[in-house]
Amino acid sequence: MKSSTTGYILQVSPYKERQAALLVLTPNGKQTIFIPNAQPKHSAAVAALSRGAYSTFYFQEKRGRMTFSDVTLLHHPLGSLTSIQSLLGFEVLLELTIKYVQEEEASLYFPSFHQAVQTMGHQPLVALNEYYRFLVERNGIPLTLDACVRCHNKKYIYTLSIQEGGFLCKTCAGEDLVDKVPVDQLVRVALRNI
Repeated sequence: MKSSTTGYILQVSPYKERQAALLVLTPNGKQTIFIPNAQPKHSAAVAALSRGAYSTFYFQEKRGRMTFSDVTLLHHPLGSLTSIQSLLGFEVLLELTIKYVQEEEASLYFPSFHQAVQTMGHQPLVALNEYYRFLVERNGIPLTLDACVRCHNKKYIYTLSIQEGGFLCKTCAGEDLVDKVPVDQLVRVALRNI
């Protein structure tokens, strides 16, 4: 009996001697695939088993268990990421997915992850912004990032309110700035961390 699965390799970890464990995001969820030889001899297999690769993994039954038999590289996003922003964005995308995607809900994340990878090459900031938004919404905190959450004014954004779930203009923020962070303070913090 043979089977196959297709997905993105999020992480490659050593496993026993000369083996590797691959954490793969597939349309059916997160899956760990154990590769019996972590150092393939031909370059096509090296690319297909590297972090970030979108590959198809083939399995065959041996002694009543499905074991890895082969891999085919469908696409490696690094081939189309030509700017520093897109390369860094792709790394952030992988790390966010490893950190926040829960095993039982992983299949729900695949379409958004796949869309972010497709957009990353030509619009890395848009790709990350959309993926961040999706992650935040999946975790129950919807954010409005492009206008005031109360009056929907797109000008004069003044503060970020966690309780309100997004940005407020100066009029809506009023005098009560408890648990709110002025945008200029956020900018100063961001500039210090660059």
